[in-house]
Amino acid sequence: MAVLHDMCIRQRGLFICAKVFNCFWVQTSRWTIKQSGWPANTVELWEYKHQKTKHEELRRRIRDVTGSLNNRTSQLQVLKTRCEDFKLHLTDAMADDKTIAAFHELERSRYAKLRQAVEEHKAAVTRAVEQKQTSVVEAVEISPSYVRCSRECELDEKERQLVDQRRKLAKREQAIVIRKNHIAARILRLRKLLQSNEEKRALYKEQLAALRSKASRRY
Repeated sequence: MAVLHDMCIRQRGLFICAKVFNCFWVQTSRWTIKQSGWPANTVELWEYKHQKTKHEELRRRIRDVTGSLNNRTSQLQVLKTRCEDFKLHLTDAMADDKTIAAFHELERSRYAKLRQAVEEHKAAVTRAVEQKQTSVVEAVEISPSYVRCSRECELDEKERQLVDQRRKLAKREQAIVIRKNHIAARILRLRKLLQSNEEKRALYKEQLAALRSKASRRY
C-alpha cells in the first residue's frame, strides 16, 4: 500500500511538472510567433494543431486507463469466484469435522459397551471358577487357566482392533486439520490480493475521472 501511494505521488508530481512546462512552452512560442510578425491565421492554425495533439494524448491516456481498469475488474471477478470456491471447500471441511465428531461419539459408545461386556465376562468366569473349585461333584472341569487365557486373548484382540481404529481416526483428523489450515491460508492470501486490487481499481477510477474532467473542461 505504501509503494502504491508513493507511485501515485510520483505520477501526480510528474503530471504537474509536465503541465507547467507545457504552459511555459506555449506562452513562449506564442510570444515568439507574435514577435516574428506572422499572420494571425498561422498562429490560430498552430494553436489548433497543438490543442489537437494534446486532445489525442488525453484520449490515448483515457483508453490506457480504461483498459487497465477493465483488466483489474476481470481479475477481481476471478478472485471473487476463487474465494467462493474456497468458502465451499471450507464448508465441506467443517462438515467433515462434524462427521468425525459423530464418529468419535459412536466409537466411544462402542468402546464403553465393549468394556462393559469384558467386565461382565470377567465376573462370569470368576464365578464359574469359584463354583468349580467349591463343587463336590466329580466331573470333567474346564481348567480356569485355560478359560482365563482364552478370554485374555479375545480381549487383547479387541483392544488391538480399538487401537487400530483410533490410529486410523487420528490420521484422518490430522489430514483434515492440515487441509483446513491450507485452505484458510489461501483464503487469507486471496483476500489480501482482492483488497489490493480494489484499492488499485479505485485509484484508476480517480485517474480516469480526472482525465475525463480535464478533457471536458478543455473541449
